[in-house]
Amino acid sequence: MSSDGEPDLIDLLGELNKTLSKLSDSSAPLTSSTVQDVATHLTVADKARLYVLTTYAVESLLFSYLRLNGADVRDHPIRTELSRVRNYVQKIKEAQAAPRNMELDKQAAGRFIKAALAGNDEYDKQRAETLATQRENAHKKFEELSERVDAAKVEAERIVAQQQPASSSEGGRRVKKRKSEGGVEEDGAEGKTKKKAKGNEEEEKRRRKAEKKEKRKEKKEKKIQA
Repeated sequence: MSSDGEPDLIDLLGELNKTLSKLSDSSAPLTSSTVQDVATHLTVADKARLYVLTTYAVESLLFSYLRLNGADVRDHPIRTELSRVRNYVQKIKEAQAAPRNMELDKQAAGRFIKAALAGNDEYDKQRAETLATQRENAHKKFEELSERVDAAKVEAERIVAQQQPASSSEGGRRVKKRKSEGGVEEDGAEGKTKKKAKGNEEEEKRRRKAEKKEKRKEKKEKKIQA
């Protein structure tokens, strides 16, 4: 220490050397392996705290480096990053403290349950009334549909009954027509057969006549040659 009571530069450098040694020992687990490898063995809360504190340490070292080099850090982005990381640190602390401060209010929970049950009863009552109304409407529609089907069935039977006599008379006329047409067809077939037979007879006559004429011609030629 100097004579005026101010810390000596040598003493400050010694303190800095000790602090750096402690920092080196503390950061040995992180520098010997990656942050991801260290985080794999931690819980979710410890992982969040590790990532945030590591980021804060790096940002702090960068801030100190800028200050030592005489940079103006009042409007530097590093200050915004440090503030953002501090907010994360505060959020993690609040999240860790919240479960210990939470206590179950049994009376309030009981009131909520009773209110929920009362609401369910009212809902069940309304739902039962709605279902009853829907069933009644469905029954009415079914009855109306049944009446329409019965009316349509009766109308169809009436139409069929009206058409039956006309169909019978028409059927009789068709049978007679077929019979008459059949007779005509039979007469036509018989006539064709007779015509064909007559034609065959005439052809046979012509053939015989030609044969006789040929025989006479042969006889005349033999007489001439004799």
